[in-house]
Amino acid sequence: AIGTIIEPEENNLGTRLPCNLGPWGDYLIDVCAELMEDFHLDGYSFDGNYHPALCHCSACQETYQAETGRNLPVAVDLDQIAYREYLVWRGEKLEDHYRKLQQRLKAIRPDAVIMTWTVNAGRYGHFLHSPRAMPTRLNLLIDLPMQEWWLDETNLGASIAPAFGAEYLAAVSGYRACGCEPYLMSRGNPYSSDSFPPHERMTRSLMTLAHGSTTAHSLGWTNGVEGAAPVFAETQRREPWITHAKPIPWAAILVSEQTRQFFAWRDIADRFLPHVFGAYRVMLEEHLPVSLLNDWDVTVEELSRYKTVILPNAAALSEAQVEALRTYVKNGGGLIATMETSLCDELGRPRKDFALADVFGVSYLGPITADASLQKDSLDENFARSLPEEYWQQRAGAGTLSWDQHTLLKQDELTQLVPNKTARYKGPQVRVTSPVSPDELAMHLVPDAPNGATAASEKLPAAIVRTFGKGRVVYFAAGIDAAMFSYAYPYQRMILNAAVNWAAGEVPLVTVSAPRCVHAVFKERQDPVHGRQLVLHLFNNVNTTAHHGAPATDVPLREETLPIHGIRVSFHGTPPRKLHTEPGHHPIEITTNSAGLSEAILPPLEIHAMLIGDDWP
Repeated sequence: AIGTIIEPEENNLGTRLPCNLGPWGDYLIDVCAELMEDFHLDGYSFDGNYHPALCHCSACQETYQAETGRNLPVAVDLDQIAYREYLVWRGEKLEDHYRKLQQRLKAIRPDAVIMTWTVNAGRYGHFLHSPRAMPTRLNLLIDLPMQEWWLDETNLGASIAPAFGAEYLAAVSGYRACGCEPYLMSRGNPYSSDSFPPHERMTRSLMTLAHGSTTAHSLGWTNGVEGAAPVFAETQRREPWITHAKPIPWAAILVSEQTRQFFAWRDIADRFLPHVFGAYRVMLEEHLPVSLLNDWDVTVEELSRYKTVILPNAAALSEAQVEALRTYVKNGGGLIATMETSLCDELGRPRKDFALADVFGVSYLGPITADASLQKDSLDENFARSLPEEYWQQRAGAGTLSWDQHTLLKQDELTQLVPNKTARYKGPQVRVTSPVSPDELAMHLVPDAPNGATAASEKLPAAIVRTFGKGRVVYFAAGIDAAMFSYAYPYQRMILNAAVNWAAGEVPLVTVSAPRCVHAVFKERQDPVHGRQLVLHLFNNVNTTAHHGAPATDVPLREETLPIHGIRVSFHGTPPRKLHTEPGHHPIEITTNSAGLSEAILPPLEIHAMLIGDDWP
């Protein structure tokens, strides 16, 4: 309560976290500086130095009043715009605190390092936390952001979530140094590290490297130093090529923290995460180069680096972000957007229509309410008799997608998979107007009626394909990005892949042909001897015991590797002068394939390898 005095208690951490905005924050900086001077410390690792959800200390009251002219919110309530404004302000004050700390420490020792656990950048459970304890942008002020990277069942360890988490930490860190500690949790409920295979430890660690993070291990885990040593040795073997490497820009996915926190906060697991996870899954399974963008990256200058940008239900966009995206597309950029993208401002305040309605070519009419009243007798009696009640609730949001002869969907593979051009769909949906030009309507959606029957009169626009200025746009009113995570069909991946490639307008410089279990992560770096280098990470994500246990509680506890043979890498342009795989420096021959492209066939992939291309023009 306001004005309540909290006495610190040794066994209650919540009573021992003073406000870093006031005198205590300055005192902390003084103490850190004094210890560094006296003991020549290398830096500090904080096990938390965040901001509270709401603080009414005198420093916060006085500063907020002076800077905003308003009183502090009375309570934590994300329904209230005043609280959202406070949360943004408090995050900025935390950034100021870290800037002062960095300036003070680096004046003493220029190479001083601040390392801290980040609590909103990667772990599935952290994505669900609301209100946030730090802004994502704070990661840019930390020399080595770290996350406790969990792959247990409560953090969806058997899904795309861990790979996305490692990549996202790298993205919010500006693709600088960052670290994941792959917790050696065999299970999460009950919490246990029992029977944890050493092979899984290595596999998790190399996954983090492939997706842009380094790996950290507590020596207090199973087998102590002996257990961690092999991982550190493998990391060291890869060190020359993982340092100072950046993603090759081609496609980018916006992961909008302001959408997560101010639009989807009531149900982040359904309204936010499936969209970004599904979009990322498509890019991984199709082996396409992808970077993750943050809200602060949505500028004309940054967007212009990419051939196409994906907005997975990025509902909360500021006017400046909207204008940057519009200009980007006018100038020739590609755009894929889904669902309620641009329907709210940066604080989640709803607009009357999409701010990007002119770009999408349609206007927003409202949500399609998921109807869970499907009658049991509409199903086969033998199938329905053993179904639990939860089944009928989970039928909500079903419908049928259909398409005709639109150019985007003229794919032999898609036609073979869905010859009648009609497919079932279960996922989020919104109503939009029909485009002015009928040629822009690529797909229809017919939502299920309450009794499970289709209603022909409810044939709604589902996908719009058009040009805007010099750019190409695909807008999906049916959230097939979310469906690709929550209730996936292969046709959805094919359609999203076609949309990305069409909007981009040209193929990537490097393409990979490999099974979908292989993660291909495209990086480049400048080497003082070998010039521009290609660094193509290849990670084998096969789990030989996958799908043997209960799906809801399955976790990866790998004990062996199934090598992947026949991976091909093609170059659409001049290839590097020399190719070799690392670690081990194995030379790779460059040949010309039947399409006239320079191509390399790689040796069998165990867990992780890198294809290095030296002197790449």
